[in-house]
Parts: sequence; C-alpha cells; structure tokens
Amino acid sequence: MSHTRELPPKYYRDHFLEFLSYIQDICGHLLDDSDQQFLSIVNALNDDALCLFVRLVNRKADFVNVARLQYHEIEDLPGALTQLHAHELVQGVKPERLSSENWIELLNTLTKPELMTLARALPLDTPPPPVSAQKARWVEWLRPLQADVSSDHGVLENYVQECEPAFLQYFKYLFFGNLRGTLNQFSMRDLGLLRTRDEFVPDEGGSARFDTLGEAKSAFFYAEKLNWLKRAVHSIEQLKYQADMAANWPEPSGPVARDLHGKWCYELGRKLLEDDEATALRLLHQSSDPRATEKYIRVRYLAGCKEEVEGILQNIIENPESEHLLLFAQDFLERKYQQKRTSLLTDMLRDAPAPLPLDEAYRDRAEAGVKAFLQRKGSTAWHTENRVWLCLFGLTFWEELFGADHGLCTPFDRRPTILTHNQFYTQSKTAIESRLSSLAGPQTSPANWIAHIRKVATRAYGKPNGIFRWHPALLDILTTLIAHSSLESLAQLMRDMAQDFNGRNDGYPDLMVLESERLRFEEVKAPGDVLRRNQLARIRRLRELGFEVLIRRVEWQLDPNQPYVVVDVETTGGGQSYHRVIEIGMVKVVGGEIVDNWQSLIHPERHIPRHITELTGISNDMVANAPTFAEKSDEILAFLQDAIFVAHNVNFDYGFFKREFERVGTFFRLPKLCTVRLARAAFPGLPSYSLGKLCQSLDIRLESHHRALDDAQAAAEILRLVQEPVFRHTGPISE
Repeated sequence: MSHTRELPPKYYRDHFLEFLSYIQDICGHLLDDSDQQFLSIVNALNDDALCLFVRLVNRKADFVNVARLQYHEIEDLPGALTQLHAHELVQGVKPERLSSENWIELLNTLTKPELMTLARALPLDTPPPPVSAQKARWVEWLRPLQADVSSDHGVLENYVQECEPAFLQYFKYLFFGNLRGTLNQFSMRDLGLLRTRDEFVPDEGGSARFDTLGEAKSAFFYAEKLNWLKRAVHSIEQLKYQADMAANWPEPSGPVARDLHGKWCYELGRKLLEDDEATALRLLHQSSDPRATEKYIRVRYLAGCKEEVEGILQNIIENPESEHLLLFAQDFLERKYQQKRTSLLTDMLRDAPAPLPLDEAYRDRAEAGVKAFLQRKGSTAWHTENRVWLCLFGLTFWEELFGADHGLCTPFDRRPTILTHNQFYTQSKTAIESRLSSLAGPQTSPANWIAHIRKVATRAYGKPNGIFRWHPALLDILTTLIAHSSLESLAQLMRDMAQDFNGRNDGYPDLMVLESERLRFEEVKAPGDVLRRNQLARIRRLRELGFEVLIRRVEWQLDPNQPYVVVDVETTGGGQSYHRVIEIGMVKVVGGEIVDNWQSLIHPERHIPRHITELTGISNDMVANAPTFAEKSDEILAFLQDAIFVAHNVNFDYGFFKREFERVGTFFRLPKLCTVRLARAAFPGLPSYSLGKLCQSLDIRLESHHRALDDAQAAAEILRLVQEPVFRHTGPISE
C-alpha cells in the first residue's frame, strides 16, 4: 500500500534556502554587486519575513491582496509584511509607475467587483460595461485608463507588488539553465512526483553552468529577449522598436549567448520580413542560426540577387557550419544554378526499391508493418530509430558526460550542460579520442566495446540521463549492432555526434535489420511521407561509413502473406476496468483463406451475472474449471504473432484484450481492423451492420450467436468477402 508523502509546514522556505545555497556557494563568481546586495537583504530577513517573501515570489502574479493572505505557519504576518516593505522587497501599487504589461496584469489580478469599484472613481467619458458583462470586458474597458487611476484608491490599498523579480529570474536561470524552471519543482521532488538525481548521487554539490560573470549575464540577457519574442504575439511597431533598440545592446559573450542571439535574430527577422524587409534581412544576415542563413538566401534569390546568393552558397559548401546547411546549399545550387530538376530528397526517394504492400491497418504504424513483414521472411528487426544511436553514445561516453568535471549542474538536470551547449567535443576532445581508441583501436575487438557498455549499464541502469531511456532489451540490441558493424565506422559516428550533438542526435533510420548475419538499416516511408533533410543527412553519412541503408517505401494494399486474426470475446459485462473475459474465439485468415482457429472458455475470477448467462449460454459452472486469462496469455500471444487484430466493433474486443494483458503485466499492441467499418465501405446501404443482421444480409451462416468462436468465424467470413475482390486474381477463395 502506497503512502502519501507529507511536506513540513515551511517546506517552501527550506526549498528556497536550498536554492539560494547553490546560488551563493556554486555560482558566487556569476553574481555582480547588485546580486550580492540582494542576497544580503534576503539573508537578513527574520524567519516570518523570509517565509512571506518566498510565499509571494512563488505566486504566479506579481500583485497580491495582502488582506486575503492566510499562512498559519507565519506567526506575525503584519510584521513580516512591514519588514518586506522596509527592505523594498514589496511596495504599494502605483499605477503611474507600472508598465503597460504590468497594468494589464494588475487588472487581471483584481476581481470583477474590484474592477467595478475602481471604475466608479474614474471620469466616465465612455459608459462602462453593464454589470452583467464578463470580467474580460471590464479589463478591456479599464486598460486605456491607467493614467486616471490614483494609487490611493481604496481598491489598491490592500495590494502590494513584488519589487525584485529580476534578481530571482536570473538566479533561477543559473539554477535551471532556462527561464521555465520554478521553485515548485522542489516540492514535486519531495512528493515523489519529479525524479531527480538525488536518489543516486545525494552528496554531489553541483557545478556552475558558466565560467564567467560576463557569459552568464549575456546568456540571461538574450534568453529573456528570445523569450519575449516567443511568449506572445507582438505588434509590428513593438517588433521594430526592439530591432532598433538592439543597436545599443551588448555583444553576446560566450557560446550560449551567441547561440541565443542567433535564434533571436532569426525569430525577429522572420516576423519582420513582410513589413520591414530591409531590417529583417539585416537581422537574418547577422544570425548564426542555419535557419536564418537559409531564409536569407531564399529571399535574396527571389529578389534577383543571384550572384550574391551563388557566392554565399559556394562559401557554405567550402566551409560548412552544419550538415543541414551544407545539404541545403548543395541542393539549392544544383537546382537553381545547374538546372537540376529534382531535389536530393526526391532523388533518394526515387532510387528506393519498389513499394512494399501493407494493409491499411498499419496506416499509423508503418514501421511496425514493415518489421512484421521482415520477421515473417525470417529476418530479425528492431524499431530503433534514434534510440539505438543515443543509447550507444550515452553508454560509450558515460564517464566523460557525467563525470565530476562535465556532469550535471543540479539534481534537476537531465542532460549534461556540455551537451546542451553543444560543447562536448570542444571541451573533452582528449578524453573522447582516448575512449574511442580504447574501444575501436587496432588491437580491439567488438568484445571490448560490448564489455564497456555492459559494465556502464550494470552500474548506472535506471539513472535519468536526458540522452536515452533505459530498456530491458537495450544491451541485446547494442550487442547486435556492435558485433555486426565496423568498429572504425561506429567510432567515427560517435565522434560525429560528440562534435555536434544537437545537430546529429536525430534523423536516423527507423529499423535495424539482421538478415543472414548481415546488418542493415531501413528508413520507412508511407504514401505522403517526405524525406526530411536531417534524415537525408543521417542516411548519407551512414552510407559513407559503410553501413547498408535503404529507404523502404510502402503502399496500402492487401498482402497475401499477412495474417489476420479475427477475434471475439464474451465477457461478464461491458466495462473493461471491472468486467472480465469468459470466452475467447480466434480465427486466423491468410490470403483470404481460413487457416487456423483457437478457442477457450476463460475463468473470469468473478461471478457471471444471470443476464450474461441468458445471453451467451455460459454459466458459472461451465467456467469453474476453465483456465484463467493469465494461464492462457502465452498461447493467445503466440496465435496473434505478427497478425492484424480484427473484430466486429473492434474496440470492444481489443480493449478487453489490452486490459487483461495489463493485469498479467504484458504490454499489448497490435494493428486493428473493424469488420463493421469494412462492411459499411464494401456493402453500403444495408439495413443494419450488427453481426447477426449483417450475416443475414450477406447469407453468412451464424449458428450460435454470442458464443465466441461462432461469432469470430462469422466475422472472418465478412473479412473474406471484403478481401475477395482483391485476392481473386490469386485463385478462388474456398467455400
């Protein structure tokens, strides 16, 4: 039985002090005089004032009605508030000093009656909204009247405003590494709702995210500017004003700030492109973001500046900053300047083998359909996509990533800072090359690499890492990959990821396939799917390193070798969470022919209601000695292997299977088809599509309706009739 964790009365104060301890002890070199002075003020507060301060800063709004505050653990609330006023940590609300954004926030904080009271004291050049109007209309009406509101208005006397959000926002940026982190995450950790590193390395003190004060302040500055752009829709005038103000901003310092500045230039340039192209192009040209370079090239080409664009493209090809930008430059140059008619992405898709036929049941899971097809042909296939490469990367470089020098800064971090900042190879080149040499050098074998990752996994299994997710089959898949690959090629791929993790951590092929002891990778593309540029980059690189990679196109049609298992279950009732299965019937159809069936009564481990017995004929006595679902689960899974799950009103039967398998600890997932939907499409206009009525309309024999195997056989005949026109050319379907 689980027990709910309880937090102590002043948990929030303890969390805040833990947070400040990191800022003062670990990040002291990243604090300027103003930051230190603010910390001195906070440290001088008595316990009640500190508790109230933390309570206020943890609130979402900057404005609070102190008359409504009820914190029983704070003994002297008025005295605490007086101390916060004395240290200027809060202040009375003065509308004339508020920014337009803060004014809107204040109006939204006030209740509707308070807004109405505020309105009565104002000059009414325009009539206020009716009393019945919603609060939003009152806020909108008061919005332009900020200058007319007096700070001594009675409604505002009980409100205070926090005065120091900027300091705390900077501190939270140092702690969390982003502007989204909140102190509530400490509470979620202590309640067991948020997993952190504490349970694994409780004695680590953490490390700072930045080396110098200048880099930290610069990164925070541009993080806030980028956040302002993204968090709301701004007018063109506001965007132009920010672009003009940027001329007076400091140059970005450090790789993090330069990356944020590049993203800011791209976002602002993109937003201004239609209304102020000159400013937009200047921003795009200044940006280090590859997306900005691509956008700049496209706009300038459309403007007729072909010679300038060609020079930029040639420079990118000679000095590529990223694979994505290089692929774009090569493709754009070929199509626009060398008269090539199709893109690299289109060419690669056209060079793929003939499409593989898959049933539409796999429409949302094409990879699973291809995997099942390959396994029926005797190959072993895994749906690996990015996961296998991220796992290999994380386990290979675990010590270099999570060691004391370059590990995680706080217990809340998942991904190491040097990966987030894309500085892993730059800062750890010697250690990385040493590791790769020990695993893929001239005197090594696959066993060395396999032993290394097994040793790391044994010690670190289950630890959150922000790179990959642990899985019981993880080591077996990696062992297959290493044992059937060139170690030199694997090492180079790991080196590539270390050099540009953010640019090379996705886009890998969907499937890893082992056929006749030969390893290959397959990228699956269903009708309408496109090959993205990152996928093209990964495929080209894998091929350059000697890996076999093919693009597996699929098309939606019946595969004569695809097994379908038509299922019917009888149950104790309709609710899957409470009721249980009492009988299962399954019929296997391949190539339009019934090839096998399976049936069994099932002990439901609960009473069968009388109305169910009257409906099905199945009584409690009949199931008394029947096996439970758990006892038959392996047989059921074996019968369903690689099949498409078919049923009449499929969600009912599938839902019961899924719930029963959950009870035995087995994840159940198969593609599914509904014979009701198939019959409606194939035989429109029938009076009813219930199983009994449909069988009458289609002249299908149904002897014992509401017995599982009989119903499953009838539904299988419906499936055969639907499939018959497609399979007709392969021979008649037997009666």
